[in-house]
Amino acid sequence: MERRREETEDEAGDSGGEASRRRAAASPKKDRQFVTALARGLAVLRAFSNERRELGSSQIARLTNLPQPTVWRLCKTLLDEGYLLPTQSGEKFQLSPAVLSLGFSALATIPIAEIAKPSMQIVADRFLAGCSLGIRDGNSMLLVQRCQGENATLILNLHVGSRLPLAESAMGTAYIAALDEAEQSELLDHIRSSDELRWPVRKEFIDTTLREYRKYGYIANEAGFHSQLNTVATAFRSSDGRVYSLTCGTPSNKLDIDTMRNEVAPALLQCAKALSGGAAV
Repeated sequence: MERRREETEDEAGDSGGEASRRRAAASPKKDRQFVTALARGLAVLRAFSNERRELGSSQIARLTNLPQPTVWRLCKTLLDEGYLLPTQSGEKFQLSPAVLSLGFSALATIPIAEIAKPSMQIVADRFLAGCSLGIRDGNSMLLVQRCQGENATLILNLHVGSRLPLAESAMGTAYIAALDEAEQSELLDHIRSSDELRWPVRKEFIDTTLREYRKYGYIANEAGFHSQLNTVATAFRSSDGRVYSLTCGTPSNKLDIDTMRNEVAPALLQCAKALSGGAAV
């Protein structure tokens, strides 16, 4: 694990402006029922992903906008409670199986993930593509189901538990588009406040996708999120009141964007309609 001395030196070497922004981002909420320490501990766990399986405390501090001394204490607590493990080198942390057990328990409470699997697999097989179902988790979309067509050529290695950025993915923007006006306004305010610098670019992109979604009921993205990937995304509200996003993606050299619109999108919309119980999205 990283030594405390190194963390202190890193913190001291941080510019005053960056340190101020970090403290502001990590400031407690005013709600008296809000447990700031718990929220920060969860932020540490969310810093890990399939692409970031091993992290040092300085990396976690940058990802969470928390001061390094705070991160060190949180990591020590999570280590003692069995939710983090030291890497073989002892210089970084990794998630422990205890976290996985929480994840599987959570997925077990989402029966629609299993209900959706057969119809998603039909879409994936028909177009030799990858089909994903996701829900919002903070500033990400969390995949709760994933189906791949047989012999499908896939660019992104996605699986159950993978995350996609809420404001910069077809799955995320479809989710935003499916919210009612009040929910949408609240979420957009949250996205803006979470990163003011990136907001102008994000807003332009979100506005464009919202217009497309209102017109067609889906988003078709041609090599926008990945230079070699075409994606169609829609969303629906299930009987449990949650909004889910449903996407289908395939390499752009396999299916062009017109085929995605004319063939893949109708199949995906039919799947979403069935999962929503026939309710309009």
